[in-house]
Amino acid sequence: MNKRKHHRIVMPNLKVEVASGAEVFSGTVNDVSQDGMLLNNIPQSLNKPNEILSIIVISSGQKFKLFAMPRWISESSLKNEMGVEIIDAPKDWTEFVRTREPKGNHPWTVVTFLPDS
Repeated sequence: MNKRKHHRIVMPNLKVEVASGAEVFSGTVNDVSQDGMLLNNIPQSLNKPNEILSIIVISSGQKFKLFAMPRWISESSLKNEMGVEIIDAPKDWTEFVRTREPKGNHPWTVVTFLPDS
C-alpha cells in the first residue's frame, strides 16, 4: 500500500458498477488516484487475481468506463473493500481525478527545484 505513485483522494458520493464476466455488482468508491481506487461493498466473488474488471464510475451524471485488476480484497462483516489497479481509463477520467488533486502548499504537492544558472 505504501508503494503508490499517486496519493489517494477521498471521493464521497461516487457510485460504481463492476462487471466480471456475466456478473454485475453495485458498490461505492472510497478513494481514487490516477492508477487505482478503493471500492466498498464489493462481493467476495470478485476477488479473482489477473481478471480484468469493467468498472463504470458514476459522479453527478457523469459516467467513466474503466478497466481494472483486483490487487487485494478485505473481508468484513460490514462490507468488503477491494483495491484495484486501473489499467485503462479514458482521458476525461484522468482529468476528473487531476482536478481534484491537492494543490498549492498541501503536503502531497511535489515541488521541483532547478539548479541556479
